[in-house]
Formats: sequence, C-alpha cells, structure tokens
Amino acid sequence: MLRQIIIRAILMSAGCSILLGTATVSHAAFDLTFTYVDPEVFDVESLELIQESVERSELLLESIILGYRHEPEAEATFEIQFESVFNGVAAGGSQGSVVRGEYTMPEYGQAGVNPDWVVKAANGFDLPNLQDVNFLDALINHEVIHALGFGGRWETNGAYVIGSGEYTGAAGLAAFQSAYEPSATYVPVELAGGGGTRNSHWDQLLRSSTEEGDPLNPWVLSPLTGIVDQRGRDLGQTLLSGAIDPDYGIPYLSNLTVQSLRDIGYEVISSFPLPGDLNEDGPPNTDDLDHLATQIRAETDDLFYDLNNDESVTNADFETLMDILGTQPGDANFDLWFDSSDLVTVFEAAEYEDDVFQNSQWITGDWNGDAEFDTSDLIYAFAWGGYEAPAASAVPEPSTIKLCLVLFTSLTFFHRRR
Repeated sequence: MLRQIIIRAILMSAGCSILLGTATVSHAAFDLTFTYVDPEVFDVESLELIQESVERSELLLESIILGYRHEPEAEATFEIQFESVFNGVAAGGSQGSVVRGEYTMPEYGQAGVNPDWVVKAANGFDLPNLQDVNFLDALINHEVIHALGFGGRWETNGAYVIGSGEYTGAAGLAAFQSAYEPSATYVPVELAGGGGTRNSHWDQLLRSSTEEGDPLNPWVLSPLTGIVDQRGRDLGQTLLSGAIDPDYGIPYLSNLTVQSLRDIGYEVISSFPLPGDLNEDGPPNTDDLDHLATQIRAETDDLFYDLNNDESVTNADFETLMDILGTQPGDANFDLWFDSSDLVTVFEAAEYEDDVFQNSQWITGDWNGDAEFDTSDLIYAFAWGGYEAPAASAVPEPSTIKLCLVLFTSLTFFHRRR
C-alpha cells in the first residue's frame, strides 16, 4: 500500500441506520451535532480516539461558523452522521438539499474513517519520527468540512464550474488574494486524482495520481505548488487539499477555506484564526500559551507569533498573549484568578521540580514558559501581583511580606502532601 495517505471526499448515499449515540459539545449559535451510526465497528481504543477528535472538531468549527447567512442572528443546527468507511482512509460529503435565502445548502452531512486507519492516523501513520504526531484530527476535520458542503456545494452556489479548475466564489477568492496572490482572478482547484478528489479540493501536486505524480513511487515527488501564504505555507499543504502528505507535516486550516464557507451559505468569523488562537484549534486558551512558549524556546522567526509587533518572538509576546486571554501567571485553572485553588491544582499534578525534562504546561505550573514547574514559576506568579485578584487588576509590584508568606505556605503544603 502506498504510504501517501489520500483523503478522498466520497459522497456517501444515506441509508437506513440505527442511531446509537450522539456527541455534542455545543454552546454556540451554530450547533454542530454528531451521531454515531455504527460505533460497534470500531474497537474501544479507536472509538475513544474518534470521539476525542470529533469533540475537538466540533469545538473548532463552532468557533468558526456563526450560523446561516440568510438568518445570521438565528440559532442553527447541523447534523453529521459519523460512520465507518472501508473504501479508502476516510470520506465525507453533504446530503440532501435545502434552500436558505439565495443559497442551496445540505440538509445534513456524512463523515467517516476506516477502522483500520484510526490508530495509525493518531500515531503518525506508523512512519518513523512521526509516532507522536496526531493526523486523525486532520482527517476528521477534513471530512467534516466536506460534510458541511465544501466542494460538493460549490457549483450549485455559483462558486465553481466543474472541470474549470478555477474557484471564483467571492469570499474565498478575496481571502486567497489577501493571503496568497493579490492579483489572482481565481483559486486553483485540484483536477487530478479520482472522482472524489478532483473538482472539490484546493490544488496541490497530487503525487499519487497518474496525472501529476507517480503512484508507484510518490515519495520522491513534492506536493507543493509554489503558491505560498504570508507565513510561507504552501497552498498544497492546506487541510482541504486532496491528500495528506505526512512527510511535509500536519496540514493547516487556511482562512481561505474558512471564508469559502461564506460562498455556500454559512456566516463565519471575519478572519481565521481568532486573536490569541496560536495553535489554530478554536477558542483561545492556555494551550495557546504552551504553544507560544514552545515557539519561543525554538527561537522561531515566524512573525505570526509576534503579538506585540516588535519584529521578534520573545517572552514579551508571551505576556502579550496573557493580556489577550485575560489571564495572569498562576491562573492554572484558567478562571482568570490566581488563588489557592490554582496552587492545589498544580501541586496535585506532582510536577514541581520533578526529574522529567520539560514536561510541564501552564495547567501544571509552567507559568514562565520554560516547560518546567519550579520555584521560578512561583516567584514569577507572585511577583506579578495578582494573587487573590482578577487578572485585570494585577499590578506587578507585590508586597514582599505577602509574597514570601504565600510562597512559603505553598511550598510547605506541597512537601506535606508528598
């Protein structure tokens, strides 16, 4: 089997099914719900991995899609039936039709993954040096976006002419011009590969296809188009290109894809990602602080992370992100306060001055971004001046007596519990 993992958007026909379970993590105006059609087909490990990925996909997409354009203020619900797929690695597509204002949109969607590939995808497709890389999220996000109508509803909404290779939907094209090519008159669309791939993905060099690549030896070829965004990311590596190429990294969700959903009838955020969402997974939270800290330690030159606009990525950007999130050092549970409950949380995690190298995160006590939880984090947090106060009122000039007293109490508490 070829090692290139091909994502094919196979439009599956709706059949009679027994609905055995529903997963929802909804609190937005746009309510994306998932129904598991045949969960018994997946083993326990695979089903757990799928459910975790589905929850992350729901959180991401509900932070992007605000509702339907014909009634932007009304709450909207969209159901996706999730099931097993045996023709290929994964599949997804929109089903039924309903007219909403000037748009012809799907009634519901279908998405699925091959049971034989779930664990492999979650563990880097068993490729060397990628065992810790989760591609399952990318697979599921890709198919869920197809289930919403990406690709399948382009033509009916006047955004694409089949066989042209030229996407001209106004919102998607504007996003492409802004990020990739200012003078472009269309977004390039994939015309190679099977029927589930061509005419429904952004273009890449599909190296497993007979038209653009070598199915017998795809690894020697590159999927890159040379069309890059402002961060240097190639169009061929977007989440909604026709294939995942693990040797080129995890594909990225582009603002192009998000804005193109406007062209088929969805109301979406004005730009993706949201401010502070540095790991681009949806609502900003402390995971973004951990992500930024990793980039700072790696001395990245990607100015996407330059939050204070000083043309460098440093600890100053880490503090800027805290301001964006409304948090402060010490706020481990992200309730926007630093108090004794946070100290209980981090000491119970048992990573204080442990022997494991760089294993700590914000929620386990790493508040200065060095991936360790030690005395320096406690000093940093108390010196910030926000103990037992909301983040907005913190002033980095604490009482020395109070600082020492609380720090001593915290460390004594920790050692007693050990």
